[in-house]
Amino acid sequence: MKKIVYLLAIILAVAGCTKDPSPSNDNPTDSLTLSETSVSLFKDEEYTIQAASNSPLSYSSDNEYHATVSPQGIIKARFVGTTTINVSNATETKHITIEVKPRFNQFTAPNITFGDSRAVVLDEMGEPDYTQFNGKVYGYYFNGNYPDCIEVRFQDDRVSEYEAMFTIPYDEEAKGYISERFKYQYTHLTTDYYINALETVDATMLVGSYEINARYWGIIFKPYNQ
Repeated sequence: MKKIVYLLAIILAVAGCTKDPSPSNDNPTDSLTLSETSVSLFKDEEYTIQAASNSPLSYSSDNEYHATVSPQGIIKARFVGTTTINVSNATETKHITIEVKPRFNQFTAPNITFGDSRAVVLDEMGEPDYTQFNGKVYGYYFNGNYPDCIEVRFQDDRVSEYEAMFTIPYDEEAKGYISERFKYQYTHLTTDYYINALETVDATMLVGSYEINARYWGIIFKPYNQ
């Protein structure tokens, strides 16, 4: 009996000396924290992501037309709009909403789409102030506001293109509006052309910016045909 008690005492002593299990230093609990979850920038401005993690970070942009992000976490604003930057470590992903704001915002393009019917145009813009070419052009004046005039043009009774016309004192506003929202593509004769994508394969709109005459500057919007 004494031997059994003695052995039990030894077992209990050894058990008492055993350390409680703890997380291995080789596998620390991972975490990811961000100082901001939304950031507003103007075109070409930059923002460095402030993030903390126990493992290396990676970054990606949902839409690089609006903003890009470098492997070092530096965001660069590109064209007006909103996108999401994804920040990931070994175990999770968090998101930063990036809004690229315009400096030039006096002009708002009409809420019409290529291929819209006349009825849609009339519902959106009202009866035209003038028509041309047997109704193939609807013209709208804006009583000295910005722009001076918008023409909506039809082909087969559907919107094929539209153009905004600005008096020359406002041409810098018109050029700024274009450069903040569209990517420059090429110049043909006296017109600068822009697209609404980084690559032509993704473009759906072609935008031309040109001097109509000594009094007016024009911005013409039409479908991009590859």
